Amino acid sequence: MRIKEISILNFKSIKNLWFPFHKYGNGKDASKTTMLIGINESGKSSLLKAISLIEEGMDDIEYYDDCFIDAQDKNEYIDIYAYLEHDSYEEGIFKNEFIAKTEWNKEHFKDLRINSINKNVYRNSSSAHSVYNIELNDSFPLFKYIEYFKNVSKNGKTTKTKFYGELAKVNSVNEVITKSNYASFLKEGQKTLTKDQLQRHLAKLTYYTLDAYLPEIVFWK
Repeated sequence: MRIKEISILNFKSIKNLWFPFHKYGNGKDASKTTMLIGINESGKSSLLKAISLIEEGMDDIEYYDDCFIDAQDKNEYIDIYAYLEHDSYEEGIFKNEFIAKTEWNKEHFKDLRINSINKNVYRNSSSAHSVYNIELNDSFPLFKYIEYFKNVSKNGKTTKTKFYGELAKVNSVNEVITKSNYASFLKEGQKTLTKDQLQRHLAKLTYYTLDAYLPEIVFWK
């Protein structure tokens, strides 16, 4: 994958910045080089450090040292997004990982397309986080999948836990499920999967695969 844009909020001297990484020229003159030009203390190093945090994460930075000072009173997040460009080969790998991790019907992924991918790293004074967000097309048959709950026991404690699964398998439905009849097969407390739930679920399951294709960020001094 390639980083095509970055947005930075509340990091060091940067209150709010959107920065594109364009490709320039054609053929022999094509270039992906981006130059930063500015006077001392204008924020060049802050931008470079923010880019490095996309890969490193924010566990090791100090909130009160690195957060834009006006944002600290409200404990606002340091919030960095990297918007990524992927190719058809990488999309095939990600889709295969979706199928492997979910163990859902692979035919339902046949026409699925990944429209966009971004990585978000963020922290406030108490915790740091790192997530991928993916946007998919509308080909997935959401009406055939459900959100449901089961009691799960661990270390002597039972908790009600959310799961996502195929309606036919979870409820042992032998009939063909369609958009017109799926509701009749739902049990109490079950809901059909939403597109937002699908996107977040797949991004979470394949976090480490997506991370493996994040471009390595290297600085020379």
